[in-house]
This record gives sequence, structure tokens and C-alpha cells, in this order.
Amino acid sequence: PVLYKKMGANCLIDNLFVGTETSVENLVMYHCMCQERLSQICVENSRKLNKHIEAFVTIIDAAGWGVRLNTFKAVSYGKQLAETDGAHYPERMGVTVVLNAPSIFVVGWTLVKSWLSEETQNKVKIVRGIEEYSTVLRELMDESVIPEEYGGQYKATAESWAMWST
Repeated sequence: PVLYKKMGANCLIDNLFVGTETSVENLVMYHCMCQERLSQICVENSRKLNKHIEAFVTIIDAAGWGVRLNTFKAVSYGKQLAETDGAHYPERMGVTVVLNAPSIFVVGWTLVKSWLSEETQNKVKIVRGIEEYSTVLRELMDESVIPEEYGGQYKATAESWAMWST
């Protein structure tokens, strides 16, 4: 399975808290629900393809990510995700590919890396430019599940960005 996330310019975690009862803990619980669904998809695909599948690929588009997105709540959320995934889903993470990462993102990655095991750090690829990420994505998956905007054939919609591809 492939999980796509757009985490760039328009992804301000703090906006999720305005006028709602949402908390960092609730966002982490939502993340766990997504992880559990992806785990189910792994089992379903294992049966369908008659081979063991236990990990998934996460594609994060970080275009437009900037320091203003690095708020206290966002950092707290990120740290709790790292701790939760490390404790409960360590083998589910196949590879995470961060696309369109601006230079400042690399600085933030230095902080985030400190929360992760070396094994997990090695599963993260930060790539820039369509030539580089097109090659990386094609090494990981079939062109049919790569969105057109990344050089593939998948016709992504706004709704599909909030979901996952099997």
C-alpha cells in the first residue's frame, strides 16, 4: 500500500485546533486508525497476491514547507507520531519518501531524526526535483499508483490525497 500526504504550505497543524476540541492526542489517535487501516490493506494484499506484505510506502509532498509550520503543537504532534510508530508500528514502515523538500526542511529533519532509531532514519528518503523523485518512486512502486504530478499514471483527486492507494 501507498499512503500519500501533502504536508507543505497549506498544512498548518495549529489550524486543526481552532474552534474545535481537537487535541494532539486526537490527531495521534487518527494517525493510529490510519496505520491500522494500512495494516488491514497489507493483509488483504497478502491474500490477494499470495505473498507476505507487511510494510507500506508513505509519500509526503513537502512543497512550500517553512519555519512558520514548525509550531510547538506541530513539533509535539511529530514527536508523538515518531514515538507511537516506533513503539507500535516499527515494521510497518517500508519507506517514507519526502518530495519537494525545501532547504529549511532538511534543518527540521535534523531534529526529527533524533527521535527515530537509526533503522527508521535509513527508511526515509528526502528527494528534490521531478527527475530525482521520479526515479526513486519508480524503484518503489508501479507507475499506475504514482500520481501524474510526480511522473506516474495515477489520476489523483483532492479526495484521494486524503486516502491511500492499494
